[in-house]
Order: sequence, then C-alpha cells, then structure tokens
Amino acid sequence: MKYPPNINDRLKHIRQLFGITQKQMGVDLGLSPSKIRDLESGKVKISTLHALALKDVYKINPDWLMFGNGPLRVESDILEKTIGKGIEYIRFFLKIHKGTFAQKAGIDFYILDSIEKGEQIKDYNGLFALIKYYNINLRWLFFRDGEPFNDDTTINIGNNNQLLDPDPELNDLLKKTRDVLVSKTSYAESLKANVNSFHESVKAREEIKTMRTEINYLKNHIINDRRKVDRRTDTTPERSNDLVDKLKTGGPDRRSGPDRRKSGLGE
Repeated sequence: MKYPPNINDRLKHIRQLFGITQKQMGVDLGLSPSKIRDLESGKVKISTLHALALKDVYKINPDWLMFGNGPLRVESDILEKTIGKGIEYIRFFLKIHKGTFAQKAGIDFYILDSIEKGEQIKDYNGLFALIKYYNINLRWLFFRDGEPFNDDTTINIGNNNQLLDPDPELNDLLKKTRDVLVSKTSYAESLKANVNSFHESVKAREEIKTMRTEINYLKNHIINDRRKVDRRTDTTPERSNDLVDKLKTGGPDRRSGPDRRKSGLGE
C-alpha cells in the first residue's frame, strides 16, 4: 500500500484508517478538534510528543509518522522496551548518575526509572524532555537507525569527536579543562588531583541523595500498602462493633450459674 508522502497527510490517513472524526481523535489524544484540524492542515507542526501519543493510543510507528519509514503500526510494549534500553545506553555512555541524568533534563527520578525499565510510558513530557535536552536522534532511539545523537551534539576536540554536555557553558569549561590537562605543567597535575577529589565527593553526595530518594519511595509504597490492607480489614465496621458489644455484655446468652458456664461465657 502506498502511503501519503507528507507528514500531515499521514496523520489524516491514520484518522481515516480508524474511521474516526477529528473530534474523536482529539478526545483520544487529549487535544481539541481544532488542534487536530491544524495538525492535519500543517498550520501546527507535528512534534515528537504528538508521535509518542499516537504510538500509545493507536500503536502508530513514530518513525513512519515522522519520516515515512517502516511499517505503519508497531507493538507498543516492544517499542517501549527499545526506548528504555536506548535511554539507559545514553546515560551509561555519558557516565552520568541516574539522579543527575533526570535532574538535568528537569524530570522526576522515577519517571526516568520507569522509562529505563521499559514500563508503559505515562508521562510523555518526561520522555520528550530527555530527547530534547540530550539531543537524542529519534530514529536511533526507536529503531537503532543512525547515530544516538543528532549531529550538533558532537563537537571536535583534537582529532577525536567526543560527546559532551549540550550546555554550551559547560562545553566551554570542558574545553578549557582539556587545554590545561594537556599542557603537562604543574597546573595540569594540580587540576587533575583536584578534579579527582571533587569528582569522588560529588559522586558520593549523588549516591546518598539517590539512596534517600529511593528510601522515601519505598517508604511511601509501604505506607500505601498498609492503607490498602487497613481498608480491606475495615470493610465491615458495623459487624466489628456488634462483636465488641457482644463480648462486653456476654452476648445474647444472658444466663447465669451453671448454664452460663456451659456456654463458655461464664467463669
């Protein structure tokens, strides 16, 4: 089957394929009908966030929607595991602790943790923030096609292309640091010693911070589990009160003497 070459027409094709109106698609995606109309007409640009939402709701292949490549549909759980492994790979490649990696992109630690585990993505804003901040190649992330990062993420240092932080100010500091280190002067040795010392201190602080966050997370889980148990055991308060009253009064059996002792309620 020949698909529309234009991204806006491909969006319209998806809607027609499912036999739904712009209003219904808007409801499914959490958008207004006018927004769907603007996306189909090209008045509003279709973003990565829209592609991810369509993937989640209709299992549309983001690579097909954005670039016209591959099959129209894709299994959602397989794609999410692929995305999770890709994000984890990038974090390891950059040698950034999980807490710092999430913090730099402005997302919650547990959103990153959920994405890396390949769980169902509930916060597309979080994933989009990671893609945007670390300048991740969308086609590589979804399908391992091309390089992990877009071209402008790499800068030339010496004879090697090394991936650095997307922050221009930090890139400048890294280049200056390299200049000092390769100078082979006493400044280089001093800087090297200080950097190693500072790095160990920062790393230890990040690990402690992450451990505290994880402890709080587990603590909240335990509290929520206890509340669930309490709710289950407290579903019949009236029956419980009746039982207490019976125990206090001796129950409906108010006999005394030998007969009461036979019932097990007397002394």
